[in-house]
Amino acid sequence: MASVCSVGSETPKGISSATRMMTPTQICLGRVLKDLLAGRPPVVAPRRASLVASGLEEDADLVVVVACLGDQGADVGPVRGCLAAASPGLVVARQDGVVAVLPVAEGSTDRVIAAVRKALSTMAARDVWPSVGVSGIHSGWLSVPAAYDEATHARRSLSGSPGLRMIEQMSTLDFLVQSQGEDGARLVKPAIRAFLAEDLESNGVFVATLKAYIAANLNAKEAALTLMVHPNTVYYRLERIAERTGCDVRRVDELIDLLLAVRLVRGD
Repeated sequence: MASVCSVGSETPKGISSATRMMTPTQICLGRVLKDLLAGRPPVVAPRRASLVASGLEEDADLVVVVACLGDQGADVGPVRGCLAAASPGLVVARQDGVVAVLPVAEGSTDRVIAAVRKALSTMAARDVWPSVGVSGIHSGWLSVPAAYDEATHARRSLSGSPGLRMIEQMSTLDFLVQSQGEDGARLVKPAIRAFLAEDLESNGVFVATLKAYIAANLNAKEAALTLMVHPNTVYYRLERIAERTGCDVRRVDELIDLLLAVRLVRGD
């Protein structure tokens, strides 16, 4: 790709010290990605050629992969290298991680996901453990910003833990929590915040009971089996939850609202 993506011998002013260590080709690819993320298809011939050479025609189906290491300032070079070796496409190291725009063949992400998993295995052998998010399938260069947002939401849903999360694996609730962030958390009622503080002092038993109760389709006896406690203990905890939050634990809509509030505040 170096033969079609060149920026000359000088590094422009304003480029970070990390970028100054990149090759001209890598700098060019970074600019191509910047254009795509801004919703601006490259117009300069070498940059357009670099995308085509990587398997990304202007109307090609694609996915975006976002990878991040938890430690600030960690070297993302191995992540970029493993992803670039695993699949054709545009792979760029940035200060906050690695972004890859990868072509999708025959309307299926199977090959791409297999390539990403292979890259993760290679990284694990090197003791490199990124958290990785993958978007759904999008079409064309203009779709890259939306695909990037999806991949970012998927990665953030891992809460910094290493692993791979595809946007399709996220529930609607997961997506809402990730997309609303701190803005959504500010909407949580004071009573629910007080309840969550009390729950932390009780080692999280109330929220654990709430989740088990919902997972058991609002069957307290089934929830008790999951939690390995007496059913009366579950009933007591549910009553306590209702008293502290004002939520009717027999109503699905109110339980969903409460669970969303829990996720917004705690991020779990």
